[in-house]
Amino acid sequence: MSVTNDEATIRALLSAARKAQKTGKSQEAEFSYQQAVEIAERMFGDNTAAVGLVLLDLIEFYQVQSYRHPAKLKHLHNRMRDILAQYAHRDRLARSAES
Repeated sequence: MSVTNDEATIRALLSAARKAQKTGKSQEAEFSYQQAVEIAERMFGDNTAAVGLVLLDLIEFYQVQSYRHPAKLKHLHNRMRDILAQYAHRDRLARSAES
């Protein structure tokens, strides 16, 4: 399976974000995580597993940073919950169709 330019860009942004986070460059890390989310949304759609994985990295970053905007963090958690619920629902439908 080949990797598209957008996928490579997402991976590079996540790698840069993690590196910036480890070296204490929080603003740079946040920017890279947010860029990765935006590209993933454009490439895969808003509520897809791929976006969920990138959002999870952003949420973990905010938690480590003791993010001071609880409403934004709650919004991101709710998005993750919605994505997971969507996939859980599909899984239940697939299993019931197999029965």
